[in-house]
Order: sequence, then C-alpha cells, then structure tokens
Amino acid sequence: MTQDFILRQRIRAGVHALAALLLGLAFAPSVSAAPAHANFDHLTTGFELTGQHRDLPCESCHVNAMFQGTPKDCGACHGIGSLVRGTSKPASHILSTDQCGACHTPIAWNPAVNFDHTQARGSCSTCHNGTMAQGKGPTHIVTDLECDACHTTLSWAGAMFTHVGVTSGCATCHDNVHATGPTANHIPIGTPMTACESCHSPTNYTNWLGATMNHLAVTALSCAGCHQTASFLGMHPSTDTTAGDSRPSAKLDPLHPTTGDCSQCHDTTTFSQSASRPASHIPTSAPCLQCHTTA
Repeated sequence: MTQDFILRQRIRAGVHALAALLLGLAFAPSVSAAPAHANFDHLTTGFELTGQHRDLPCESCHVNAMFQGTPKDCGACHGIGSLVRGTSKPASHILSTDQCGACHTPIAWNPAVNFDHTQARGSCSTCHNGTMAQGKGPTHIVTDLECDACHTTLSWAGAMFTHVGVTSGCATCHDNVHATGPTANHIPIGTPMTACESCHSPTNYTNWLGATMNHLAVTALSCAGCHQTASFLGMHPSTDTTAGDSRPSAKLDPLHPTTGDCSQCHDTTTFSQSASRPASHIPTSAPCLQCHTTA
C-alpha cells in the first residue's frame, strides 16, 4: 500500500465527515434568539412597574429565577417571612386587615393618602396617638373631648369647636398660639373691661367679627383714642369743607346716640382735632347743627 493511496483515503474520510456535519446542521431544529429583556414590557404581566418598583433589579422580586407565577399582592413581598424580604409593616402600624394597596401606592407609600375612615373602629385617639399616626400638636388647646367632637375626617384642620361647657375666658385659648387671638390692629386689651366676651358674643361662633362694643366702662380714653383709623367704625370721612357747601353728613353711624348741639361733644378740648372741626373748616362761631345734620 503506497503512501499516495493512504493519503487519498484520509482525504476521502475527512470529506465524508465534513459532509455529514453540514448535513446534520441543515436538518437540526432551529433555536430562537433569547428575548431582549431590556425592552420587555412588564405591563403585559398585569403588574405595572411604577414608583419604587421601577428602579428595582429583576432579581429583587423574581427570586430563585422564578418569573412566571410571581404573586402580585403587596403582602407576598412586603410580608413577614416573604422570600423577597421587602419592607413590611412597622410595629407602630395601625391594626388593619386591608391589603396595603387600599391605602398606600408605590409612588407615595408614606403617608397613606387613600386611607378610608369609614371602616375604622374605635375613637380617633386609638390611632392618632402620636405613635401610630399624628396626634395632638404641642399647641393644641387643653381638652378631654374626643377628636371627632371638633374634627372631621374630611377636613381635619378646619375644626368646628363646640364651646358649650367652656368656663374659662376666651383668651385662655385664643392667644394666637393655641387658637386665633386679637389681630395687630385690635383695640388695646388687657383689662377686665376689654375681655373678649365684653364685646364679642360667646355663643355666636360663626360671626365673631360682629362685635358690639360696650362703651359704658370706657372712661380713660376719648373716642379718638380708639377711633383713629379706618379699622374702627364711627370715624368721620376726611372731607374738606368750604364756604357754600351743602351740609355734608355729620352722622357717625346708624347708632348715633345723641341729638342736639354737636359742639357739646365735638370740641377741640375734649376730642382730638381729627374728631372735631377740621383745620380746613371755614371760620365760624355757629353751632355745628346750623350747617350739619346727624340724619
């Protein structure tokens, strides 16, 4: 057997092997390419990735390479003993058997923006005790009433306080710390004569501004001592008077208590100039009522 014969046999065998390999590849079942996970639309699974879920790695929820059959309820991941080990209820959480999604959302998990109080049991302070949920602030008025005596779940801040049974003075609470108190342009206060109840109605809470000032005890001040700005009723409009004018109204308000000679009250010694004859008044010694009227 010559060397040429052996070489031809080896070449023939190699050609046959290569042909067999190519034939096998031609009839082999095709293998599809792996899906592009980066472009996978998670919404098709029925669980949209929003909020904090959007930035989580896949394996944070799909543990042990389990993709199909992953539970969708919050408790499956955020419950005690879950394989996912997501953040679960804190020890201070209110007692509830509702699913997390009934109150929380993955976008705004804290605070729970959708809490429905219609199914709540117990008093407000059961949960609003400063531990489970926000309770009374440090400036809250002193009271032993239940929260819902003044507050509602729809408008917690706009409390309608029931004053029945309150025996202390208004200023005990209305001191601009616990509750709204006198404004900056309020008349001087601080004596029993100027206690809130002296002018304001302690029973008409919806019309607090409708105050009726009791002037009987005012002895230390002239009218101009208080009635010197537009903030107080009763001030004359600043109208210059010239000769020949018709009678400008000298009436203070519908409750003007006095008739007769105006100068009995409106003079330059008892009252300030602003409350009596203005500097621009025409020179005259006639009584006020000769030209003016209180009607």
